[in-house]
Amino acid sequence: MQTPGRWETWIPDSRQHSTHSLANWEAKVKAKVDWYETSERLPRNEIVHRVVPYLTCVKCHALPSPNHDAYPLAFDFQCLDHMNITSESVTQQWANKHPAYELVGYWPSVGWEAGGQIVSILVCYRFNYLPITDCFGEGRSLKAARAQAAEKLLNSGHCMIHLP
Repeated sequence: MQTPGRWETWIPDSRQHSTHSLANWEAKVKAKVDWYETSERLPRNEIVHRVVPYLTCVKCHALPSPNHDAYPLAFDFQCLDHMNITSESVTQQWANKHPAYELVGYWPSVGWEAGGQIVSILVCYRFNYLPITDCFGEGRSLKAARAQAAEKLLNSGHCMIHLP
């Protein structure tokens, strides 16, 4: 795994169709999006297509605070051994809560807050063909269903890019 660097959510090009923007992200970060497709025939012989994206990619972000997901976890430490042991323990607890994610690595980072040293942890993990069910798409055509799902996926925060 490369050095952690900065990770940002992919910002789609507003001039592109959602499926093209998703394909650009896939190519840029070497990710893979597969689709599970179903269809249902309604009365009046209408068909509704439904797709669920299955995602294979790497994501990185600061471990969230156990008190509030919107804030990164931060803790005080006494010495480097304490920082390393606590970082490993906290990361393992997070990984145990997310068994579908394959932990790639973690990097503690020391900073200053309110006059004291604190640690935050960048965690990187892999989605291996993971269904992203909240990003499903439905439509009268398979193309429309995929476009809707691609739009949801691009706005979900799952599509990330490494900025060295």
